[in-house]
Amino acid sequence: MQQAIKPLAVIAAIVFLATIALAGVLSFFELSTFSVATVARDGLILALIISPSVYWLVLLPASQGVGLRSGSESSRLAITDPLTRIMNRRGVTISLLEAMAYAERYENALSLAMIDIDQFDEINNRHGREIGNKVLVEIAAIIGDAVRMPDKMGRYGGEEFMLILPATSAEDAKLISERIAASVTELQIQADEKVRCTVSIGVAQFRKGEDLEQLMSRVADILAQAKKSGNNTVLAE
Repeated sequence: MQQAIKPLAVIAAIVFLATIALAGVLSFFELSTFSVATVARDGLILALIISPSVYWLVLLPASQGVGLRSGSESSRLAITDPLTRIMNRRGVTISLLEAMAYAERYENALSLAMIDIDQFDEINNRHGREIGNKVLVEIAAIIGDAVRMPDKMGRYGGEEFMLILPATSAEDAKLISERIAASVTELQIQADEKVRCTVSIGVAQFRKGEDLEQLMSRVADILAQAKKSGNNTVLAE
């Protein structure tokens, strides 16, 4: 209530002064015969009546709405990668935990694909960070084109992306990953010369009872095996 006193006083003052000003205009054009005292009294009464309604019905809801929108926007930015505009590591972790809990509860399949851009450091060193950033953005777009409605994707860190595939077996997740890998091979980014890219992808299916660390460890191991097999490799457990 104390926070409301100041805006209430401001509103009352505005209404009161507006009433006095309007009365002055009407008096100047001889459209009103009310005395100054009467106008001041009526203006004060009007201010006291109107100001609470303006505050509680207009200003307060508006300010709360701005606060809610601001909070929602802050929450969204906290889980968004600023470069690719997809989820960041935090967003991926939150989404994966939710997907794991759902799969555990309803005994649904859930697969996870970890995607790594092959020789990304070489691309950065040879063509510069600006081109490297373009590669990240373009590959994020390719992954985005491959996802379905319930799927979630994000940049997990550096040149690594994560694809969360609810209600999807490892076999089906591998097919999706292979389509992504094939699309990446067609990507061409113009620099001082055409930059071509490939990705390696590891796919693991969630096992009932395992925690986040165990699932992430398994998919990381599968990705490591894929990269050892050579670039542009998709490997599922």
